Amino acid sequence: MQNKKNIMIHDNLNVVRNKVKEILKEEEYFFLEASSLLESINILKDYEDKLDMIIIDVDFNEEDFEVIRKLKDKSKDTPILVITANNKKETIMQAINEGITNIMLKPFEQVVFQQKVFKLLMPTETEIFEEVTFNLENFITSELSKAKKGNYEVSILMSKVISPDDNINLEEYIYKIELKGIYEGLESLFWETDVFLKYSFDTFIGVFPFCDKNNTQVILDKINKKFELMKEGSENLQEINLTNSFVTYPEDGLEYEELFQKMIEGTTAQKPEEKTINQT
Repeated sequence: MQNKKNIMIHDNLNVVRNKVKEILKEEEYFFLEASSLLESINILKDYEDKLDMIIIDVDFNEEDFEVIRKLKDKSKDTPILVITANNKKETIMQAINEGITNIMLKPFEQVVFQQKVFKLLMPTETEIFEEVTFNLENFITSELSKAKKGNYEVSILMSKVISPDDNINLEEYIYKIELKGIYEGLESLFWETDVFLKYSFDTFIGVFPFCDKNNTQVILDKINKKFELMKEGSENLQEINLTNSFVTYPEDGLEYEELFQKMIEGTTAQKPEEKTINQT
């Protein structure tokens, strides 16, 4: 980034503010720290339209909701990223109903947090699209642990871009057809509370808290419809297909290994439609 982005970190604990700065230290951000609502409001007054983002760590009690409401009111055009360890379904739904859609549930992978911040700061960025490298097992295990504690379901999606022609070098071909466009097109379908990451050059991983089996079919229908529209608008995509495999905790399994194996099996079981030759 050429110009430093101004990020305000709101939390009454210095250790939390330092942790956020530590995670984001590799980027050239300028941090402003507030330990109270009054300090945050003063920063908003001083910086007016020069503040690029607000990060706040909350428990989602009523006082926290009131703080967020006031920050949203004072900074209508500034994205607010809310970090919380409160994974109760009713609380998250209340937050979403109040328009709080940028939520990160703790604990989380640092790279996922970094990507979320970058996305909110640079929503139209087109130059950078690096493959995200993170420990998938640790990430999914963490999400399963939160689901178990919160007593809610979580569904995991694997989407894989494939070619119906084994003679096509997929990795070389994928980059020619702008994989970035496929990823961004699919990512636009999801809530900010969902996670949808590029896992490898041809594979995406999605994690959907509070999503049961019935809702996975709704998501699959959206994905398939979106991909078909993308294919209609691009000649480069005509030879490309997308396979999708969903697993749901706890219905399909309780541990990462079992769920991941079922997800892989579901993806590999799907094959591109064979081309047919009309005989006359």
